[in-house]
Amino acid sequence: MAEYTTVDPWIISADTLAEIAFLSDVFGAVARAEPLLDASGRVAHAELAIGDSVVMLFDAQETRPAYLRVYVDDLDAVITRAESGEARVVTRPTELAWGDVVSRFRDPQGHLWWAFQKLDIDFADMERRAEDPRFQEGMAYVQSSAAGEIT
Repeated sequence: MAEYTTVDPWIISADTLAEIAFLSDVFGAVARAEPLLDASGRVAHAELAIGDSVVMLFDAQETRPAYLRVYVDDLDAVITRAESGEARVVTRPTELAWGDVVSRFRDPQGHLWWAFQKLDIDFADMERRAEDPRFQEGMAYVQSSAAGEIT
């Protein structure tokens, strides 16, 4: 089970229990304990392990979306699960010159997730790929696809 790291994010949602279910389905998140509920039944504190990281969550009256990055082993599978969980893909999986494939999706609670998959690319190949119009177009697409999504 993951321990706390130097920086551990909080995700503040209108429906934290729904967020926990979504993250469990999409990223295989594991609850570190049962969520603590306040007197009104709202989540006051919850913790999930996602890989080697801890994400803390709680309910709020008004929320602002979180923006989070997660490295995954199988990006296509993550996107399939996210869409099955009613997420909206913002950026389709796109291979970038430095050896990452990136996709973004907005989950049902409004949080924007950057999901990355690492490719094995050596430095010399990265330099060549940086000059390749295909990767330049990919980067332009990634940058433009989030227009209006990030506030």
